[in-house]
Amino acid sequence: MRVGRSALPLPRYTRRKRLQEGSLAYFFDVPTWARKKGCPVKNEPLGTDYELAVHRAEKILLPAFDSWVTGSDDANPVGIGVVIGTLDWMFHEYRRTWKQKTAKRLQPLSPGQCRVHETGIKMILNTY
Repeated sequence: MRVGRSALPLPRYTRRKRLQEGSLAYFFDVPTWARKKGCPVKNEPLGTDYELAVHRAEKILLPAFDSWVTGSDDANPVGIGVVIGTLDWMFHEYRRTWKQKTAKRLQPLSPGQCRVHETGIKMILNTY
């Protein structure tokens, strides 16, 4: 089913899609040419709230993408949108240790363990 036009404008590379329950969801899609050239900004779902989706796309994702296109110094958006001291930040820091040995973990996490941990993190963040 095709999604009809809306009076609400969307930022570049942002699209909306009707979900099965009938609500609209918003997605940020990096162009194919940029993905093939190794753009560090990834495609991501922006949620169902129009204002939050537009805010994230305009204030975080598009500036990071534009800086990559122009080759600016801040073109590597590792942790874009992560505010220090938040739950997102804590999980971001935890994810960075998955490939490392630690004092309590003598080997890096396997891909299967990473997948299980990521599922748990998503469950926590969706209820948060």
